Amino acid sequence: MSYESALKTIDTQAAGADLSAKQYYIVKTDSAGAVVLAGDGEVASGVLQNKPTSGQAASYATDGISKVVVSGAITAGNLVMSDSNGKGTAHTGSGKNAIGRAMETSTTDGDIIAVQLGITDIA
Repeated sequence: MSYESALKTIDTQAAGADLSAKQYYIVKTDSAGAVVLAGDGEVASGVLQNKPTSGQAASYATDGISKVVVSGAITAGNLVMSDSNGKGTAHTGSGKNAIGRAMETSTTDGDIIAVQLGITDIA
């Protein structure tokens, strides 16, 4: 059962695309200052907390424990990064950036797990 705790959020940037079906996905800020999905191992801004359409305010967590939609198996304690579609995946090492550490284990694409955010560039 996923959970959240002590989230620090940013609520002032507009979504750069329709993110209404992307709550709990990993996001970044693009070169225009809009919130979009993070790509494979990219430096992320946080985890989307709401369901904004393009141009609406996107709320994303930068610190605390957040729910994250994942793309498959992750073991509790492993580092988590973004896959190419903004879902959490197990960190694959050199050249990739982690967003945090899994607090729960997942087994299936689409699972939602708790991740302790620590926006850290570890490439």
